[in-house]
Amino acid sequence: MSHLDDADLAPAPELRVPDIVEPTSLSTSVMLKLVDRIVGGAFDTDPWMLTESQLGAEFGVSRTVVRESIQQLASKGLVRIERGRGTTVQDRSEWRVLDPVVLSAKLRHGDRRSVLIELITLRRAIEPELAAIACEKMDDGAQSRLQGCMEELLRQTNDRERFLDADDAFHNCIADIAAVSLANEILELLAEPMETARRIISSIPSAFERSNQDHLAIFANLCARNADGARQAVLDHIDWAYHRLDTII
Repeated sequence: MSHLDDADLAPAPELRVPDIVEPTSLSTSVMLKLVDRIVGGAFDTDPWMLTESQLGAEFGVSRTVVRESIQQLASKGLVRIERGRGTTVQDRSEWRVLDPVVLSAKLRHGDRRSVLIELITLRRAIEPELAAIACEKMDDGAQSRLQGCMEELLRQTNDRERFLDADDAFHNCIADIAAVSLANEILELLAEPMETARRIISSIPSAFERSNQDHLAIFANLCARNADGARQAVLDHIDWAYHRLDTII
């Protein structure tokens, strides 16, 4: 195993929470705007949405496009379509909370702390055990892949976007080595909200510096095939951010 030197780490710039989904069609673009309205509380006092004709005029699209957008909202549990009456916004308890578009909007519109805590709770339940399992499956090839991810993290400490990409790749590499299919499917489902959560957490003062210290500890324990140590190192990594959420929220 080659020696990996610590690098000077640049502080994270001002936080910007992006849209999770890039619009690929007019209907998706309209849907995303309506999701922001719904999650932002625009319908809290009156759940009835405008008619298809009214929404079409507002957004400059056809009724067909609006209808497709409403169908997308319904698939996310955000609205209920009542034929002959119109469309109403559903109670928040009906929303599909694992939908990445819904999660992203909740992170942008005042529910940030509770969503982050829920995502961190899921990470605590899954990722430490994946690290422990990965220790049992480590071989020269897996170690080489993980080392490449670690070195990329150290190289990108002055580029926030590339660092976040490298951070994601490092954790995905551990999950791939562990090869627990059900856990990997859950993580894949949550990949985009997790990326947004990492972006938010990266605005914690000294987050990049501490993150790479933790990554080095995780990497060392995995290479040593120390399952207990790897499990604890991942827990420490996750908990450090959890205990500092109040500094950014």
